Amino acid sequence: HVMTTAEALGAAVGFGLWWKMEGRRTALGRGLVALYEAEPLGVTPGEFVGNLACAVVVYLTLGADDEAAPRLAFRTTARLLVAYGGVFYAFNSLRLDPSAKFAETFEHGKLSAEVARWVRSAAISIAYDLALRRAFVAGRLAAPDAAPFSLKREIWAVLALVVFVDLHFYAFHRLLHTPYLYKRIHSVHHQARNPNAFSGFSFHPVETVIYFSALPMAVALGLCPHRFHYAAAKSFLDFNPLWGHVGQGGWFGGSHHHYLHHTIGFRHHCNFGGTWLFDGLFGTGYTLADEPATAGVPERSK
Repeated sequence: HVMTTAEALGAAVGFGLWWKMEGRRTALGRGLVALYEAEPLGVTPGEFVGNLACAVVVYLTLGADDEAAPRLAFRTTARLLVAYGGVFYAFNSLRLDPSAKFAETFEHGKLSAEVARWVRSAAISIAYDLALRRAFVAGRLAAPDAAPFSLKREIWAVLALVVFVDLHFYAFHRLLHTPYLYKRIHSVHHQARNPNAFSGFSFHPVETVIYFSALPMAVALGLCPHRFHYAAAKSFLDFNPLWGHVGQGGWFGGSHHHYLHHTIGFRHHCNFGGTWLFDGLFGTGYTLADEPATAGVPERSK
């Protein structure tokens, strides 16, 4: 596999930022160490394994681009309902593995509003997918290659895609924490201080449109040369919020990094990324080591 122009440019810019910002490299190192200490990968499958599994499922159930719109919509709807409904039922109804919950309580007071916003966000995700698939069929956009996928051959494109989606999320998420946009748009999402699975899509509609715009942007930048890349980008956007909002560690491996964003992010405006990468690079990472227990973080008592 020969790197595309977009991949080469992304790699060069990323390496330049990494090399020039010496202080930020140190911050990134500290952030990665803090992440490992908060979410030890040797104990849980974590987000990496979960997201990879979801990407494979989406790839295998993606359907043909020229399939009827209702069938394509049903595919996404079924995947989302099974994943979000299943995770909510497991951890909030059955309350599996309660000792691994980050907070001591379960907050369901805003559940009906969150589910309503979740449904709206799911519909916007479906609309993006349908529009892109129709554009592939009509020839308005280059359709991803449907040949057999080789991870070994396409590894650079996969890594470039993951970095881009995380950068997109970090950039627009940090922008939404500016006072004007936070008050009018992003504060809706931050109504969840003790989040659950459905909190992951509990967005203002403007935020939802921006969030899912990473998919057409990745396609336009040439970061989805194969159907697996398209499936992986769609999967990350559709399902990574599960790990960010489940509020649960243990074997499921939910993100304590994003849990802290909900419990203290409205005050400190921190932990904007889907991973520690850009928070570490730009010095916006935050852990409990930075936050005294008396500051009101609903952390489990030891």
